[in-house]
Amino acid sequence: MSFPSQVLLAICVFLFLTPGDALLCAKCLIMIPGVPCNHQTCEVDDGGTCVGITTLENGVFRDKILDCGLTDMVNCDMPCPNQNDICLEVKCCDDSDFCNANF
Repeated sequence: MSFPSQVLLAICVFLFLTPGDALLCAKCLIMIPGVPCNHQTCEVDDGGTCVGITTLENGVFRDKILDCGLTDMVNCDMPCPNQNDICLEVKCCDDSDFCNANF
């Protein structure tokens, strides 16, 4: 398992589903830039958010995870600190159903 895959797997462990009907989020793994995924749906209640986590290597897209998470478990709006290494860019939203589908 390569380093980015290990990091993404660790993040997935922290991003877990919570039952409820408040907000629907896209859930999928995107491996090819520009190719939309046939996403599944996950739901979050109060305190939840839709999440998009993008892995970049030297500023180039590697992969992306769309999922549900708890706001206090995810460091939302985390940009990549530099473009010279492998980094994660995290974005969250909770304003509409499937708001993370376009991250």
